Parts: sequence; C-alpha cells; structure tokens
Amino acid sequence: MKNEKIIYKNPNRSVYLENTEKGKAGPLASEHFHSEIEFILVTSGKIKMALNNIDLVADEGEIVFVNSRVVHSSAFLEDGSSLVLVQFRNPSSLKSNLKYLSEFLKQDCRQGFVFKKDDPDHIELSNYITNISNNHHQTGIAHDYYTTANIFSILALLHKRQFLAVPESYIEFDLLNKILPVIEIIDSSYNETLNLENLSKILHLNKDYFCRLFKKTTGASVVEYINFVRICKAEELLKSNMNITDIAHATGFSSLSYFNRIFNKYKGYSPTYFRKFYSSNQ
Repeated sequence: MKNEKIIYKNPNRSVYLENTEKGKAGPLASEHFHSEIEFILVTSGKIKMALNNIDLVADEGEIVFVNSRVVHSSAFLEDGSSLVLVQFRNPSSLKSNLKYLSEFLKQDCRQGFVFKKDDPDHIELSNYITNISNNHHQTGIAHDYYTTANIFSILALLHKRQFLAVPESYIEFDLLNKILPVIEIIDSSYNETLNLENLSKILHLNKDYFCRLFKKTTGASVVEYINFVRICKAEELLKSNMNITDIAHATGFSSLSYFNRIFNKYKGYSPTYFRKFYSSNQ
C-alpha cells in the first residue's frame, strides 16, 4: 500500500487523467490511497476494484467511483480491457477551519460505488467524464473553465446521491459553537491527558450532560474524537524518522499496542505499513 501523490500537469486544472490501452487480464494497481476522488470509466472489457473489504466489478460502459483516502487496488478481469481514469480533489474539503472535525465527520461517506448502465445518473456522469477526457489536452482559459465546470457538475451529482459528507446537513451549528472551545483544546492539547471531567468544566457543564451534548453534535463520543485527532497527528509524525513507540507516547497514547489498534481502526492499515510505503514512495 502507498500514499499516492497525484501530480497535476496543468496548475489551472486540478485534475489527473489517464487513458489506458487495451491490456491483458491481471493486476493494474496495487493497494494505495490518495486525497483525490477517483472515477474509472470502463471503455472495454471488465475491471475489479478492491476497496478495503469490498470488491466492485464494472463492465464495459460502467463507471467506478472511489472516494478520497479509501485504500484500493485494481485489476483487469478480461483481455482487451481498457479504461479512462479521472482523479481530482474536492475543493470544498479544503475550506473548513475545523480541519480534524471535518475529516472525522467524513468517515461515514460512501467508500465506492459502480454506476451501472441502468443507473439514472449514468449517462450524465459518463458525459462529464468524457468531456474532461476530450478537453484534457486542449489549452487556454476557456478549456480550464470547461474542465472545472465538469468537475463541479460531478461533485453536485455526488452530493445529490449523498455520497459525500456535508457537515451542514447533520450538524446543528448552534450546538457546535457551544462545544467549540473543547474542540480547540483537543486539537491543540491532544498529547496531554484529556480528562472528561476537566473538559466538561471548560463549558461549565456536568460531565454526563457534556458527553451527551458532544455526541448529539458530532455523532460520536469525546474519546472517539480525541483518538481520531491523535491518529491524524501520528500519521504526520510517521513521515519522520521518529521511533513508533515514541510517536505513540508523543500523541497521547498510553501504550504501543493501544496506539496500533486505534491507528488500524481509523486508517485501515498499521503504522508500520504506513511508514514503509510512505518512505518507499518518496
């Protein structure tokens, strides 16, 4: 598995596109993940995408959707298979000033999906992908805008299908404002002992009511959110040469075994795997 960094050839178009020639049955890409949303339009043959523990199979003309940061691999299932691959970032995901909370709330997004030919959105989505492909090698500001317009049309379709997280749709921002001081403390003091009693005192609430309020606002417990922030911080430290045991302690975990278990829960892979494949792809 590797953390794949997508290189955009045109700085005015944050999109990567690849057309494959017809190939033989067999593996295409080993396990990897990236921040981009991915679509694969099967132009001939058949493809299989393995997403964590889910296998998605698409025939000619069908389209595979893979969400951001989902671990996946791919393979042609038939000789003579080919595809168009499109990858792009979701611009709206970069705007939140509550970075870790925004990422935490995205966990329940749809990981992947196959748009079959009888899907009501198949033709529309296929047209957007084809437009991006046909426009990709054209130059000039007009073509930059055409590409961007198609990307936003795809995002609109995904939101219509509720495949992407929209915090505004399930967060009561009046409640969020109430717990915001605690969110900020967790984000800045993740490496310290964060006691529920002390956190509740920040808001001048009793512990039980505070925990209920936090869960009502975010859909998760305080401890789950604290662990998620710590894992995000640890993932950054794993890019350094710092010892993994030291990273566990530096991010507030009481033991290496607990750190490994929680890291795997949230990321789908172990800290050792992440470091190994990050290092090998630099």
